[in-house]
Amino acid sequence: MVSLFYIVYTIVAISLLIAKYRFDRARNSISHRIAIIGSSPHPGLSGAIAAIIGSSGLHTFGAIDEAAKPSGTILLPDGTRARLISASRLKSRTIVRLIWSFARRGADVVIYEAQAGSRALRWLRPLLSPRTVIVPAVSAVPTVTVADVKRATHLIRNVPRNATLITAEHRHGILSVMRHESRRRSIRLVEIKDGMEGLVSHVGAIFDVKHDRAVRMLSQAEATDGHDKVYDCTHRIRTGLQVIIRKVDAASLASGR
Repeated sequence: MVSLFYIVYTIVAISLLIAKYRFDRARNSISHRIAIIGSSPHPGLSGAIAAIIGSSGLHTFGAIDEAAKPSGTILLPDGTRARLISASRLKSRTIVRLIWSFARRGADVVIYEAQAGSRALRWLRPLLSPRTVIVPAVSAVPTVTVADVKRATHLIRNVPRNATLITAEHRHGILSVMRHESRRRSIRLVEIKDGMEGLVSHVGAIFDVKHDRAVRMLSQAEATDGHDKVYDCTHRIRTGLQVIIRKVDAASLASGR
């Protein structure tokens, strides 16, 4: 009986290791993995960055985890925004399936947006392992609070070592925390002085997109934010994902991938 238990245990352990290896390999095939973490989702920021990067010819997907409500938004390469309404927020297994789907369909870029205080932050390093993390602001409060300092520290400690952290945070107290933690974790910190326009302009410069065009795309994304195709999968998140994945396939086919 004991021998049977160890045999089953060994088979399960090996299966899990193989699954992890295959997932890591699929995720690492995505050249640019970008996380956007802030106090609250900025209207259109993820869509603008996806459009900017996509305009440079890269196959770009995205997922927005909406902490305030049980739904998530998927960004497709053709600019389509599809919202999943479910009984709960995007869970780790859902994120895994999305990353798998994006990687298998030739994604060059994956963008993931979540709120700084959400539990999704725990998935950042082990699941997405982003090479670039964008933080518009740790919170919208003009003064520095103890909670903000703790939030900033927790956020940076979930950023992978040797990644690039781009922030438009302007409060000196929070920036001091970011600088200290970045040095300690070998994270490259880029401080942006011009708010959202500065953020999208900097990202655009990385992908050879001019400042005026990047700012124009931000304005367009803000104007269209919320005009998403809605897929209600309150009872079956899997069904909703299958619908989205079929759209991913269609978008990939249309782009010749």
